[in-house]
Amino acid sequence: MRLLVLFCVVVLGVLLVACGDEPAGQTEPAAEQVGQEAVAKEAAVRSDAVEAEEPQAEPVAAAEAVPETSQEAEAVEPEGQAAAADQAEPEQTDSAEAEPAPEAEEPVQGLSDVAATVVRDADVRIRPGLAWRVTEQLEAGAVVVAQHQAGGWVRIRYGDGLAGWIRVTALDLGQVAEDQILEQAAPPLIAEWRGEEYGVMGQSADGAEVRLLQVVDERPTVIGAPIDEVRLLDADVTLEELPILIADETVVFPGDDFRVGQGKILPKANEWMWLPWGWLLAHNDTHIWQWRPETDELEFIERPPGYAKLSPDGRYLAIADLCPLYWVECPATNNVLLVPLDGSRPISLVEQLSLQGRTPGLYWDGHELLGNMVWSPNGAAVKLYVFVAWDGTFSGQYPVGLVSLVFHADGQVVTFEEWAPFQVGDMSCQTIRWIDDYGDHWFIRDDSVITVDVTCQDEDGEGSGGWLMYTLSGEFLRFDDVGPWRDRDHGAEVIRAAPGGSVLSDHLSTSWSQNDRYAFVVDREAANAWVYDSERHELTSVKLASAQGSSLPLWKPPERTDDLVHFYVHATWNRDQVGATIARLYGVRATILVDAATAIGTILDLGGYHSYPLSGGAQGWHPQGNLFQIASSPFEARDGLAMPDYSGIYEMLTVDEAGALANALMIASTCGESVVSDRWRNRVDWSRDGSWFAVGGQQLDGLFSCPD
Repeated sequence: MRLLVLFCVVVLGVLLVACGDEPAGQTEPAAEQVGQEAVAKEAAVRSDAVEAEEPQAEPVAAAEAVPETSQEAEAVEPEGQAAAADQAEPEQTDSAEAEPAPEAEEPVQGLSDVAATVVRDADVRIRPGLAWRVTEQLEAGAVVVAQHQAGGWVRIRYGDGLAGWIRVTALDLGQVAEDQILEQAAPPLIAEWRGEEYGVMGQSADGAEVRLLQVVDERPTVIGAPIDEVRLLDADVTLEELPILIADETVVFPGDDFRVGQGKILPKANEWMWLPWGWLLAHNDTHIWQWRPETDELEFIERPPGYAKLSPDGRYLAIADLCPLYWVECPATNNVLLVPLDGSRPISLVEQLSLQGRTPGLYWDGHELLGNMVWSPNGAAVKLYVFVAWDGTFSGQYPVGLVSLVFHADGQVVTFEEWAPFQVGDMSCQTIRWIDDYGDHWFIRDDSVITVDVTCQDEDGEGSGGWLMYTLSGEFLRFDDVGPWRDRDHGAEVIRAAPGGSVLSDHLSTSWSQNDRYAFVVDREAANAWVYDSERHELTSVKLASAQGSSLPLWKPPERTDDLVHFYVHATWNRDQVGATIARLYGVRATILVDAATAIGTILDLGGYHSYPLSGGAQGWHPQGNLFQIASSPFEARDGLAMPDYSGIYEMLTVDEAGALANALMIASTCGESVVSDRWRNRVDWSRDGSWFAVGGQQLDGLFSCPD
């Protein structure tokens, strides 16, 4: 219970956007900027008065758990010197009867009203976050007062009484360290609807609703209210200025226009895909549907229950309706169907096995929950990892019975045992088993090959490890001592042999372009990146377009060599352009866009946000290569890294080739109407020709079901 309350506090304190603390009717800043000393002096004098004048929202039923943040932070000089004389300690007396001096108060943990200088042209926004409206642009050299920070954003005062939020990376705080600035979340933005007060999160993509936040049974819940029925209690922000918040629906925008009113809201989808001819194909718990952009028509087909996954070519929907192992009462049909989307009769796995004279009982193994229900790239077969009781009963010899079934679209079923021994020539082989290893060792490599990782011994007892290769129809191909995942890394020594390659360490991550000409090479130990041109056998260090000469390192180097094993590089190519995120676990070191032909790159400034690099579909290129999308979430500072706050709200950012922000959307990770914080559920993608952009959709069954 305490954890749930804490979760609500975090969501309401961090996610709810600020109730306006900027004056209404903002004017342009004065022509002459005040000097830094004058600003600091003014800050010390006006601190208490200014903060006292700012409106404070009354507590609401939905936000009662949000603690009020003190606005009485002590004003200090920019260098963190002591405050005015009236705050000095009283003089000690010589009286014997004098009471003992009280213990010294603990020092202020953060500073407020710190003079700062804008180091590059920067946008001032009405709230912290790239999705919010820009109110001003300050030029490099402008002098401001930094009041407090929240998640990589700093609230500043500037000009003639103006205020707003700016990214901390755009400020020079002098001798004050970034983490010394007072940490204070922006107060919530409150609205009244039907006599009740709610937190405000954003508006719907079509502009018809305002997304409100309410706590129901200690769980944050998103409510859609008609925009003409909602009244903001903060007059400094209008309903039209709210950013778009996408919840659990599916939304499509024109490929280059993500404004409010341009989004077309479609039904909820567990999974969707763009078809080659431009239609959007999706399914949810009850239906399969298609949207035709040219006519704005929706077509629905009812579907059987169960966990489902579309084939890569969009021709089939594989549906598994199975119970976990050892369930006493099983409500499922315990069958797997391939549903042709052309209206043909579904193909039943149990029926096909019965035709082979087998009547097995099919179950989940209780651990994977069919998270590895994997289609072959050509959509001709799907692999399922299941427990099979071939005689209809349990043998009691768990995990005997764990198999990978390859179910072909033509009805063929092929079984690959998980733990059975393999005899290959004079070698006896066994599947490699790790600690807490429950199986699923078979891996579909391409349209026709499936592999399994084994250790083998010959007649003399000599051992070796490798992969057994089979066709999807079950015919043995060969033993391979090189794992298929190494195919893309085989060029590491070739890259080191290029001129200048001797500087590379042993800790490399490489990603190759689709045509295999370029490799994006990340040296995790050197904290730098290179581009390798295989045609010219050249290795070129990545340079930043905004920097003079070499930029070493590109991100913060690891403190220990042991940390290198925890580094990840997630790269996405579009022709000769690569977008890559370098992270240690979930702490981002850098997100970079690189033109491989010139080796010139741009580090993306996500505004104090943590990039979520490992979620499928969360980043990628427009088909024309002129835009790049990336998902972000608010962060909390930890060990010098940007760590996600797991709040359930993400920003989907679109930037151009130079790294400039083009579009920003807020996306709520939800289960039904409840905001959840432990999973990124949404995916984003352009249509094949780039004319449409789709966002949303949730995997709400099988492995990714909502919590009870």
